[in-house]
Amino acid sequence: MARYSNRSKSGERIGKGKVTPVQVAYLVDRYLCDNRFLETRSLFRSEASSSYESGGEGANSRN
Repeated sequence: MARYSNRSKSGERIGKGKVTPVQVAYLVDRYLCDNRFLETRSLFRSEASSSYESGGEGANSRN
C-alpha cells in the first residue's frame, strides 16, 4: 500500500507558514460549527471577539 504525501517531490514547502490569529479563530469556529459544539462555539465567539476588540492576542493579553 503506497503512502501519499502533501509535499511535492522536490520537498519544497508551499507558502511561508505564517498563520494569523484571525485565521486560527476562523478555523476553530468552523470546526466547532461543523462538529455541532454549539455551546462551546458560542463561548469561543464571545471570548474571541472581546480579545480582538481590545486589540489583544487572546490569552497572552489577559492579566
